[in-house]
Amino acid sequence: MSAANLAARVLTWATDPQGPPPEGRPSGIETLVEPDEESSKALARLVSCTAAQLCLSPGAVTHLTHAAVITAAVVGLRRFGPIPAILLESLDGRPPGPADHLAFHAVVRPALPYLDKPLATELYYRSPLTALLVRPLRGQESAARAMARQLAALPGGERALRKQFGCPADKAPVRNWRAALMERWRLAGGELAELALSIYEYAMVYHAEALMRQIDAAHAALFHAYAANDDQLAGALATARWWKALQGFTRTRPEELRRRRYLHYNYRRGIRLYRDAARIPGVKL
Repeated sequence: MSAANLAARVLTWATDPQGPPPEGRPSGIETLVEPDEESSKALARLVSCTAAQLCLSPGAVTHLTHAAVITAAVVGLRRFGPIPAILLESLDGRPPGPADHLAFHAVVRPALPYLDKPLATELYYRSPLTALLVRPLRGQESAARAMARQLAALPGGERALRKQFGCPADKAPVRNWRAALMERWRLAGGELAELALSIYEYAMVYHAEALMRQIDAAHAALFHAYAANDDQLAGALATARWWKALQGFTRTRPEELRRRRYLHYNYRRGIRLYRDAARIPGVKL
């Protein structure tokens, strides 16, 4: 099996990742220079599926390059010493396009648990869409913010961001990242502030019950601290921070909040949690 065949298998796996990604041996590396029909079709399918999962409009991403084929080969050859690093170096100087970012994310995110830490970190840094939708690594924040602007500019991109950011995150670091980004958008004003508001509105329409459960759990952890461990407290503060931008909008755009009937009045529970948490001595939100 050539490296191009292996890449095609990894790309196919990434459309519905079950178990670890395929592995192979580093034979026929030269076949990656110009991917064959099999890997090209697998790449096109993956990008189409990923775009649909993110709710991007049909045809929103075009101009596929073979950079993601090389990334898939890296995942498949993950146990072969320096070869993945050499392949990744071949991508330097080639600015990825929107379709490449979708394919990188689709391959990298499910593969991360099966990679050693250095390779996982390298691939994560090369996937700003993963950084945006999950959370950025140290020093990756500006690339993730730029990726948000690129995604928002695509047909259906704002819808994709509403869906991803409006779904309550289970992990505190993810909530912290989203909270910081939405507060930045609020302060920026204009279309970015509108996007932040629409994320809260989406969340209250589709995920109100889950949000209320998070608020209840956070309140219990923060104000019955004797019964909460450190992870529960960190999660509670992250939940409070998630409401920070909306709390800011209550000061700067109260009339608009009243016009957005889909927010419903339950959003005030999140605002109250943020305000109560901000009053706790030593807590910085």
